[in-house]
Amino acid sequence: MSYPTFTLGGTAYAIVPREVLAELGAVRSTPAQRRRKALAARLRAAREHAGLTQAELAEALGKSQPMVANVEAGRVRVGERYLALVLEACDLPEGWTGA
Repeated sequence: MSYPTFTLGGTAYAIVPREVLAELGAVRSTPAQRRRKALAARLRAAREHAGLTQAELAEALGKSQPMVANVEAGRVRVGERYLALVLEACDLPEGWTGA
């Protein structure tokens, strides 16, 4: 794939989408993004441990399936209250970590 280029101070640069940079490891995630991804993985693990589909969990929470999918993908920020509700819906103890 070809990307637009420009030269600045004698150095050539290419303009590429952020996703391409991330794939190359050039864009580092922030601590907040890493925490959100870790929480997303924990939520997905809880749902899978309980044997629920995203749609079933969404129904139990009174949310939409796309909302659950976005949370599990780390695209939506959620707090401790959401985590507690998911653990309750999955019949798991409050401190469950998936281990």
